[in-house]
Amino acid sequence: MRESRTMILVVDDEASVREVCQRTLAGMECVVETAEGAEPALAKMRDHPFDLVLTDLTMPGPLNGEKLLEEIKCLYPSTDVIIMTAFPALDTAIPTLKKGAYDYLIKPFDQSFLKASVGRWQEKRQLSDDLSYEKTLRQDLEAAYRQLQEMEQIKEAFLARVNHELRMPLVPAFMALDILKGRMTDEHSQSLCSLLDQRLTRLQDVIEQLLLFADVRQPSFQGSRRILDLPNLLRQTVEKYRLSWQERSLTVHLEAEPSSRCVWGDEGLVSTAFKHLFLNAIKFSKEKGRISLVGKVLPEGYEIRVSDDGEGIPADKMNKIFDGFYQVAYYMTRQAEGLGLGLAIVQRVMNLHGATISVTSAADQGTTFTLRFPFFEHPPTANELIAPPAAPS
Repeated sequence: MRESRTMILVVDDEASVREVCQRTLAGMECVVETAEGAEPALAKMRDHPFDLVLTDLTMPGPLNGEKLLEEIKCLYPSTDVIIMTAFPALDTAIPTLKKGAYDYLIKPFDQSFLKASVGRWQEKRQLSDDLSYEKTLRQDLEAAYRQLQEMEQIKEAFLARVNHELRMPLVPAFMALDILKGRMTDEHSQSLCSLLDQRLTRLQDVIEQLLLFADVRQPSFQGSRRILDLPNLLRQTVEKYRLSWQERSLTVHLEAEPSSRCVWGDEGLVSTAFKHLFLNAIKFSKEKGRISLVGKVLPEGYEIRVSDDGEGIPADKMNKIFDGFYQVAYYMTRQAEGLGLGLAIVQRVMNLHGATISVTSAADQGTTFTLRFPFFEHPPTANELIAPPAAPS
């Protein structure tokens, strides 16, 4: 954007005119310089640019006001010019306006008339600058959007290759491992087989997470519609990962009210969302800490809160936690395995169900994720499942 104080040059062979213009325009937050003729004016303009030049039409010397206008428009196209003259005539006014003069002032003029003319020019220049700035911003945004689209296409192509290049080879790998398990009888070999089984299972989980992330991001993806028993899904999640939270000596508190009203959705997707939130709570809770899962019936829907007592999420990272492939900090990446896709998947699953997700967190006091599922008395259509994006609160 341009600076608020504009640079103005007043060119006139009469000192009194220069003095009046300088005093008047200085009061309009303008930096004003003067010159007694066209040649000194051009010399000043070579030193630094001016936004506006007010020049007398008739001045002694080889260059008059009209010639100075031509020189300025040739050398400094962005500089505007206002012509001043004591001898107004159509045969001088029309040519100067055609050659690019912004305005034509008749001397003598009072201060209010001068202020009005320069004020109109300032408004016009500000509007022009704003439009130019907006155009530049729009071009930058369009270029950035094109680049983002290209990156998205590359990412989608990569994820599409994952299924063929990584998922398919796992099938014979698991089959070969099953054969080895039956042939390995000594304790050391069985231990190696168990380790290999864990690593292959972990790789399979990562691949499935990548593919699910790619699927749920497709605009056409909707999932199934059936009545969900959310309290039961929470209980299943806690039981499925009992060994994981017991290994860290965590206490898990589960309290979920039954509901007579219907929440519709895809059971597999909602179970996956619960899994990611619960595993996050396990990973980032303090050793021997506490995890709380509370479900309750609200007038407008079913609310679930998943809370841990871990280190919490820094305030400046809250707006990024639902981004794909993002983990809050390097130390978290080192502490917990994963690609950083879990919360991105959870957010998308919530949106697919017309549900919302929000998060609150405080340093050393833990984090709480709040899910709110709407009630529907009939299977909802895609148009009915309109939910706002995830919002850190």
